[in-house]
Amino acid sequence: MIEIHAIPAFQDNYIWCLVNSGEQEAWAVDPGDAAPLENFLSSRALNLAGILITHHHPDHVGGLPQLLKQRDIPVYGPPQTVRKVTNPCVEGDSLSIWGQRFDVWEVPGHTLDHLAFVHLPPANSSGKALAHPLIFCGDTLFSAGCGRLFEGSPRQMLDSLKRISSLPGHTRIYCTHEYTLANLRFARAVLGDDYPPLEERISESESLRANGQKTLPVKLEAEQRYNPFLLCDGEHVKTSVKRHSQLDLENEYDVFTQLRRWKDGFA
Repeated sequence: MIEIHAIPAFQDNYIWCLVNSGEQEAWAVDPGDAAPLENFLSSRALNLAGILITHHHPDHVGGLPQLLKQRDIPVYGPPQTVRKVTNPCVEGDSLSIWGQRFDVWEVPGHTLDHLAFVHLPPANSSGKALAHPLIFCGDTLFSAGCGRLFEGSPRQMLDSLKRISSLPGHTRIYCTHEYTLANLRFARAVLGDDYPPLEERISESESLRANGQKTLPVKLEAEQRYNPFLLCDGEHVKTSVKRHSQLDLENEYDVFTQLRRWKDGFA
């Protein structure tokens, strides 16, 4: 049985940890801090078998030196920007974790080296481990938001988001930050306060956080209803962004570019 656990780190990071209870093994995704992961492994008597890295930012790779000090395990990630990577990944690569295939996608925008790890179960899957599609997308797509453009261009980010949005609707989105409530406040500014799918997500998320629970993972089909960054080709978002920017926006790319700028300055 494979389970996926969220290990809180720093102020709002999650280290995603895949656990195979039958093997007493675990794989970690973006361990920015070694201590919380080590505590989790110790509490469950688990051996760390490998690590996946989506991009080079310190809150995603900072725990690597400590975790690898006494371990000889594979680290899959960007080939040029993370020195501790042992298995460099590029577009089209794949890897197997306990017989489960993960495809490597290049999804630049937040950074130029950003990767995502995508699991699409075979069509004949019959309820076995990880029978649902999922994506570890780092800081590319968030619930109700997307990553800030530190290195990449708006075009790159839009293309990356559109690619993720092409996955099956029941795909679970495993992003790396608990930004949901803040993103929802911005989404309300864009979509208005009479947008039912958004209001449902706000109510749900506020209740979860009030009870100390996480808002992630989230299904892609839910994000496609209220995440403004996935709705830039719709008239609702286009009209709102045109009004805010006071520009005559002609296409989805222009809408996305101004929407991201609006979010950057949103308080």
